[in-house]
Amino acid sequence: MPTTVLGAGYAGVMAANRLAGRGEEVVLVTPNAWFVERIRLHRVATGLRENARLDLATVLNPAVEVVQDTATRIGDDKIQLVSGENLPYDTLVYAVGSGTSVHNGTYRIVSEEETERLRNALAEAPDAPVTIVGAGLTGVELAGALREAGRAVKLVSTDPDRRAIRAHLRFLAKQGVEIELGRRVDPAEIDGLVVDTTGFTVPSLAADSGLPVDESGRLLVDE
Repeated sequence: MPTTVLGAGYAGVMAANRLAGRGEEVVLVTPNAWFVERIRLHRVATGLRENARLDLATVLNPAVEVVQDTATRIGDDKIQLVSGENLPYDTLVYAVGSGTSVHNGTYRIVSEEETERLRNALAEAPDAPVTIVGAGLTGVELAGALREAGRAVKLVSTDPDRRAIRAHLRFLAKQGVEIELGRRVDPAEIDGLVVDTTGFTVPSLAADSGLPVDESGRLLVDE
């Protein structure tokens, strides 16, 4: 029986490709026929790129069988799918990724849907300044893309502890981005266009399937 991989993000595609490259039979379950370059979504949001999609066939080992569907529950030896089908498995790679919880009045760029929502908001208010909460890689990249698109940008964050991030912030400041560090804020309490880049949420699939999870719903694994 082939190994089944749930999810066609970076981890899922890499796992499927490596397994297939070792000569194993692999089935990849994903709802879409494309791969999303998640690290490019900031450019999509700002209109610097049309989309972040790649044809799945261009990044996937041709030996991998693709099942275009969505898992709703994982059993001991089969996966229940949205289509109503049950997909049997022997070994399962769990790579369903992460998402975000959307706050009222704020925006995210973790998924295509959330990115499109921000892109529409920016188009409807072409002169509105944007506040970005969080100075991780996503926040820094988005700030740079917004400045490139001609936006007034403010980036608010606690003090970043990585030297590379601090170097990026110095560069952004030279480009006209207003940087405010040492401040922890609730994104929902900031007026105007606010993009929250501070974190992720976990899909409920593992918990819904009765698998062991931590207090945040993340699947527990051994070494």
